[in-house]
Amino acid sequence: MVSMSMKKRRCRIRLRLVLWMFCCAALGESSAQTEPALQKQAHLGLGVEGNINAGNKMIFGHSLCYDKQVLTHFGLGFMFTISSDFGTFTSMEPEVFGRWYFLDMGIPGGGLFLQEDMGIRLRSDNFEMSPAFLGGLSLGFRYAFKYQDYYIEPYIRGGFPFLFGVGLRGGVRF
Repeated sequence: MVSMSMKKRRCRIRLRLVLWMFCCAALGESSAQTEPALQKQAHLGLGVEGNINAGNKMIFGHSLCYDKQVLTHFGLGFMFTISSDFGTFTSMEPEVFGRWYFLDMGIPGGGLFLQEDMGIRLRSDNFEMSPAFLGGLSLGFRYAFKYQDYYIEPYIRGGFPFLFGVGLRGGVRF
């Protein structure tokens, strides 16, 4: 049987341990705030693009993108793009991608990249939905601002079932 003084002693040890962990976390957080934003590896962004996704005419699209660098020069992510001719044609493209930064130019979280896209395209033409496999390659350049939490990236892409796209994304790093 455990005596009352032993219970108090264990309680004090636990309290000290919790206080010590809280102090370490607070000190670690304050030092993390003074470091530059170069160590941030996740990115969330919005984009606009023009693409040839409806036969042979250029249409407008916009996208939401999230990616995370899993290795120094490789990232994984997902993107959702909607394109429309503001009439009868709409295309929705949920996709996953792998991104290889093959020329970083001294910018962590940025540089010249090649991206492989894979997903599905849901095409609505005259209100009739038709799904299709989506595959493509993108070439772009991510410029991550050095001491801030923002980035921009111009890109071009090509693949199937769309033909060509050119756009600009921008967002935050965290």
